[in-house]
Amino acid sequence: MKSLIVTSLLIFTIIFVSHAQVVLQIQPKTTLPVEGNTYAIGEAKLFNKSNKDVRVEVVSKETGEFVRGFGLAPKGRVKVIVEQENELQLTNRSMKTLEVQVKFGKMKMKESPAERVVISFTLANNSLRSIPLIIPGVMNPNLSPRSKSGVDLAVGQEIFFKTKGKRQILLIVDENIEEGAIVDVGKLLKERKKELGL
Repeated sequence: MKSLIVTSLLIFTIIFVSHAQVVLQIQPKTTLPVEGNTYAIGEAKLFNKSNKDVRVEVVSKETGEFVRGFGLAPKGRVKVIVEQENELQLTNRSMKTLEVQVKFGKMKMKESPAERVVISFTLANNSLRSIPLIIPGVMNPNLSPRSKSGVDLAVGQEIFFKTKGKRQILLIVDENIEEGAIVDVGKLLKERKKELGL
């Protein structure tokens, strides 16, 4: 019972991160909410210093509703958008304490929002294996088995996968992807490998 109370306290402890770069320790089987974004649209730079995946999610502060998320691979680096009304959460599903380096900053826009056509959709991994992806300039998510990752990507954004040490294009975001669509990454990956003769 005492162990359960301690675990529950760890799950709901909120960590505040200023603009300094800090290393957070995430206890086994816990979720760590991370505060620190002071911008209307902020950007969290994450570096997984551990040898296990870390689940990264952005959720609504008001409702707790899932906004976007993905698996961050061991030793992986990523930038994730965190709006002022939302909260960053890091989840450790392993039995070991994990370390993630975090730094908040203002999101840098290469183009004004009016010039960018951005589509919100979901990358789904319905397979039993992790699928690492490369989204240049955005993030390198590691889609865990049986998981979904919400993304907001501009039209023209390339998504790559790696095979035999080489990057191959999996998908180029275009206006054929509808707002809110679910893209079956496992199925798409099989089709692309077949097309490439891999």
